[in-house]
Amino acid sequence: RRKNIIVDPSPITKHPDRLSKCLTPYQQEDAHEFMRALLSTLTMNGENKRLSSLFDGLLESAVTCQVCRRSSLTRDRYMDL
Repeated sequence: RRKNIIVDPSPITKHPDRLSKCLTPYQQEDAHEFMRALLSTLTMNGENKRLSSLFDGLLESAVTCQVCRRSSLTRDRYMDL
């Protein structure tokens, strides 16, 4: 069995600018913005592909014109929904 380990997040939360230049120490930040910066740092350079696959993907949308019946298929990469 693993022992209960306490992780201190203060090195990350006190210095968010180390994750991203858009984050500023001691300023209110959006939690989603912080999470994206953290995930981007953890998955940088194609590392941690398993972690990346949990949040990244392709969103596919199909549209058909009601007049000419022509179809269009678009795929957009997303980082999270």
